[in-house]
Amino acid sequence: MTARKAVVACALASTGAQGFLGGTGAPTPAPPAPSAPNTPAPTWSTDDPQAHYVGFEEHCHLNLNYDECLAFATAEGADFQSTTLENQGLPSGCFRQYPDAVFVYNQQPSFNFVQLSGSALCPNADVTSITTGETTYINCYLKMACREPDFDQLEEDEHCEDGQEMTQNECAAIGAVHAESGSYETESNSGSPSGCFINVDTHITYFNSHPVGGEDPSARALCSQDMGPTDAPTPEPTPMPTPAPTITPTWSEELETYMADWGHGCTLNLNKEECENWGSTKNAVFETRNEEGLPRGCWQQHPDEVVIFNAYSTWSSTDVALETWCDVDPNVDPEVMDKPCWARMVCRKADWYVQEGYCQAGTGVSQRECERIGAANDMYGGRYMTLRSSTDPVGCFGAKMNGEPMIMFNLHSSGGGRNRGLEAFCAKPAHQCAAKDDGLNRNKWCQKKCNKKRKKTCNARCDRRCLDTCKCNVKCADSETWYFHEFVTKSVMKEGWYNERNCAWVAEDVEGRCKLDGMDGDKKVRANSACPTACGKCGSERRLSSKVMIV
Repeated sequence: MTARKAVVACALASTGAQGFLGGTGAPTPAPPAPSAPNTPAPTWSTDDPQAHYVGFEEHCHLNLNYDECLAFATAEGADFQSTTLENQGLPSGCFRQYPDAVFVYNQQPSFNFVQLSGSALCPNADVTSITTGETTYINCYLKMACREPDFDQLEEDEHCEDGQEMTQNECAAIGAVHAESGSYETESNSGSPSGCFINVDTHITYFNSHPVGGEDPSARALCSQDMGPTDAPTPEPTPMPTPAPTITPTWSEELETYMADWGHGCTLNLNKEECENWGSTKNAVFETRNEEGLPRGCWQQHPDEVVIFNAYSTWSSTDVALETWCDVDPNVDPEVMDKPCWARMVCRKADWYVQEGYCQAGTGVSQRECERIGAANDMYGGRYMTLRSSTDPVGCFGAKMNGEPMIMFNLHSSGGGRNRGLEAFCAKPAHQCAAKDDGLNRNKWCQKKCNKKRKKTCNARCDRRCLDTCKCNVKCADSETWYFHEFVTKSVMKEGWYNERNCAWVAEDVEGRCKLDGMDGDKKVRANSACPTACGKCGSERRLSSKVMIV
């Protein structure tokens, strides 16, 4: 390295960008070349590194290691700053220094994300060199040299194609060497996309094991570039005629159809192919339309039984469109027209579940599925939107927005409790056993600890933490109808009077009262059977707190 270039490299290493902003002095001799640091290659494959530059103010997705940086500098015919820096003010990895042409390798002992855009490292201005006095326009004092990544980092709201999802081990390997991350964490979060992604705000790589996940504007999916082996080159596709537009894609592989009530639309419409197949099973003539005044979707026309698919793209209420089709002239011969309408909708059975308020943690649909529900649900007018609200429930639900019914997907990480009157759309029904304070891990705990057949295996905290519908809580619940007549022996009242006692009274003296025989309806029942919690048979943390009943 020349003395002039050594000065520039040392100035950048010790002071960051400030070393170029002024000052004079004699050139400093280049330091002796130390041995290369003992660092593992920051790659998760053994392929050729294929080093390249990224633009000014940009970071690498995958850094070069020390040896790869040196090899790239040699290939570029540039000097290499052999002193390994440990400067927290400079980005980690390999970069080319400007206005000279020295390559520098910065080995930080711990990852620290350094912002380039808008920082003093990228002045985008005329700068005078401290060694030559020459004025040069500088975008940045450095440009990153990177390894060509063998994974793709997608843009906001983009998802990996089938077969390109990362495994957890692959995600961990990338997270440790990702030049914008350098750190890796796991989570199970319904508010983040499932699988491997990097958060561009926190600069952390995550693997989200949540089966459904959600949308996060700060998340960028990381996907494999390997689509798997192919036996032969993919042939060129044969041009096909443009099919008629469909108003909703196929919901799932398994198709179940039904006829809607007369005069009403579908919750989920068939698409054109499904409509045509349904017509063929009825040996009916099939026709297509693209007209505004007709009901959208698939319907059977009467009395000729022709099956029609109307692909008109703009949403309109099917119920309203059917009004004129259900205005059958009473003078029409009943043998000609014996149906209440001239048309009846053919529908696809929805494969989601509707619950009041919100979906139990772990049962919600994804944002993409919620959008498809919104586009096809006639009750909500084909309206769909996303929001980020701390007061509404997380996930997919239907409500009125500015007086209009609409299906919404709430991207908020936790949401809130304003769910009265809302209709939630869920991937599966709620489990009978869940936590009183809803949450995926809490629900799993209740289902594992508090939904057992035997009372003695139930956890003592079930009655406090979990719903009353859990098997343990049902079996351990003290009867609300059991009673014991405690006769009054010494009283100012007449003989034959008694106090009517319940399970709370039994809990006050377990040893003396749990063997008493009382009544539950017209049956004779012992207290320890009617009051398992009060008598400690379920190992409950606490006994009933209700008041003793006295009659």
